[in-house]
Amino acid sequence: MKKISIILPVYNTVSYIDRMMECIVSQTYTNLEIILVDDGSIDGSSKRCDEWKEKDTRISVIHTLNFGASEARNTGLTYATGDAVIFFDSDDYIENNMLEEMASHLFERDVEAVFCGYSNEFPNKICFCCPKEGILTGNEVLKSVFIENGVMTAVWNKLFLKKALINRNSKKYYRFPIGIYIGEDFSWLADVLPNIRKAYCIEQPYYHWVRRHDSATGIGDTKRIDEKALTEIDAMNNVVDSASKVDNDIHYLAFKCLFELLWEKQKIADRENNLLAGAKIDGAFKAAIKAPLARGWKDSLKVWREKIILSMKCGGVPRGLILFVENLSFKRNR
Repeated sequence: MKKISIILPVYNTVSYIDRMMECIVSQTYTNLEIILVDDGSIDGSSKRCDEWKEKDTRISVIHTLNFGASEARNTGLTYATGDAVIFFDSDDYIENNMLEEMASHLFERDVEAVFCGYSNEFPNKICFCCPKEGILTGNEVLKSVFIENGVMTAVWNKLFLKKALINRNSKKYYRFPIGIYIGEDFSWLADVLPNIRKAYCIEQPYYHWVRRHDSATGIGDTKRIDEKALTEIDAMNNVVDSASKVDNDIHYLAFKCLFELLWEKQKIADRENNLLAGAKIDGAFKAAIKAPLARGWKDSLKVWREKIILSMKCGGVPRGLILFVENLSFKRNR
């Protein structure tokens, strides 16, 4: 039985970590290396990590200063000795057979990664996101994170062969971006997925993403626009840059995601009357509008449509006119 390394960053989740750890240690796939990276917790999570280490010999604990989830994952990856790697969040939970089902596809098929469905669990409702079951090849792998009801822009529902996480040029692991606190998963995936030759999607929602008002991203009216939240713009710019090197359609999808993100951030900044955040977002708007277009004139038209929509929204153009432009389509020649 091949070994799977689980990397679990922990920061001030003492009220939630036990649930996730119970799920991990009770996995039906038993050959696990469980790496807890305590990211400078101050709420008792550090002690809880050590207590779990005493309960199970498969668990190791690394205590660090508070450098953020990206550095915690990078640290865990350097210690990982398994044949495959997966990253979880300590305030979520998983099905007990998640790794067994994913490993059966990863190790028995000719694939380098396996993705599964997940549930999006809000305080008052649960939404299920179940990607289409089957093989993804080439650019389909990266494209899958952009499409509706796809495999999500997070890392926690993705099991990778460890060797697939090594940059072919530098011969080192792809690193999560330091200084980005929201969207770091997406930024990292945009670097990794173009190099995945083949992946397999499982429709079953084995991962449970628990949405909390006090989480890093917040939900609904608790979404924030502080300095850390604004780093999501940097993450999305990284995604656009990576996508531009892959495929015109993916480049367009990345641009579209960037514009939607900027529009959402602007609305939050306006709600909070945050002038500093508004200024940074305004600068990001202008940079996005001036950014180079995709190759090919029809792809350029699609990107220009998004730029026009973005400019119209910033300028307070009536919604009816914006909807008209949004409904314009440009079909590519085959």
